[in-house]
Amino acid sequence: MARSARRSRRRTVARHANLPRRNALGGILTRIVAGVAAVVLAAAGVILFNYNDLTGTIRDNAVSLQNDPIAPPELAAYPGAFNMLVIGTDECDESIRDFIGADRCSGEEAAHHLNDVNILVHVSEAPRRVTVLSFPRDLAVERPECTDEQGNVDLGGTAKINTAYEAGGLVCVADTVEQLTGLSVDFAAKLSFLGVIKITDAVGGVTVCVAGEGIKDSHTNLDLPAGEHTISGGEALQFLRTRHGLNQESDLARISNQQQYMSRLINKLRSTEVLSNPATLLKLASVVARNIQTDDRLADPVRMVQLALAIKDVPFEDIVFVSYPVVDIPGSTSLAADPATAEALMSAIKANQPIALSRTGAGVIDETAPSDGTTTDPGATDPGTTDPGTTDPGTTDPGTTDPTTPVPLDWSASGQTAAQETCSDGIQYEGG
Repeated sequence: MARSARRSRRRTVARHANLPRRNALGGILTRIVAGVAAVVLAAAGVILFNYNDLTGTIRDNAVSLQNDPIAPPELAAYPGAFNMLVIGTDECDESIRDFIGADRCSGEEAAHHLNDVNILVHVSEAPRRVTVLSFPRDLAVERPECTDEQGNVDLGGTAKINTAYEAGGLVCVADTVEQLTGLSVDFAAKLSFLGVIKITDAVGGVTVCVAGEGIKDSHTNLDLPAGEHTISGGEALQFLRTRHGLNQESDLARISNQQQYMSRLINKLRSTEVLSNPATLLKLASVVARNIQTDDRLADPVRMVQLALAIKDVPFEDIVFVSYPVVDIPGSTSLAADPATAEALMSAIKANQPIALSRTGAGVIDETAPSDGTTTDPGATDPGTTDPGTTDPGTTDPGTTDPTTPVPLDWSASGQTAAQETCSDGIQYEGG
């Protein structure tokens, strides 16, 4: 019927003008379709070239963790549980000299590259939970034997965790964390100071909260009055590095400040629906990929999208940031693991149990805490002054396996959930 109607219309119009023959029309349409197809294919070719160029660049700098092979990535949530190590190293770049201090870019200090930020992200399978575990840079660990890029062998032994990168690169840090936690590192990535700046800029900055006296730190040159601030560029790096501008001025305070930043970053990505849009997420992953070094299994933006999609529906209260449980070593600048609390934490992670934190870190104030004083004031107790032997083993029983029962963690493991609204507990530091 439709074909007959078209013929009828053709006969009517033909009385007024000569139309091209049917095969001529077909030729014109064929050329138009061919032209469009050529443009589409050319665009696809450019995308494919850029994608292959990007992944090729990433793989050129990738390292092997020598783990079991996994399936090629596809644009869907990563199946199963996984652990991803993220470290931040302190390499200087002349473009950021003003943000990190000239002394950090010259002399003996500049010759050593330390992994001062060490984070292990554990994502469970079902139900999905996310535990973001931060290791203090001064934590004393038993480091395994490692080999650096020049083939120099470090026999390992007791050392601060932040020396592992210099001993053997990203692989050595991964091996050290595996030995400490008993968790296998499935993926690993390294960011430098400059990489942190570029990635923060790519997400449009992160809005953080500053309380107390405001942050003024003469070491990082950060000066933020009390209130909310959207930070990016060098200011974001200064915020993540500040220690003296926080209550207690410790690395543990800096970790809790970084936890506030990461919590607000996740909230921003979820609120702008980045994690629900694979195309936007792939674009962001490409920016991230250009500014990090990864292992060979993570050296693909699609793989990064897979990992991000795995956490997009996890409730905020099930995204927990926690510092690895530590205590002071008398007469030393190093910290030691609190064995009872560490065992309870790692057992909970392996059994996919929720955890309950007893306090936030010293560097932040919990704005969502009850006003009746039932939550421990993070500034009231220095975690290093308490005898780890006083830990009540009954409060951190690693033998509990009920997946719905939260495992309570003692004072030596501070942190927050992504549902908590914390603010930096700022002070004014103008020392040398």
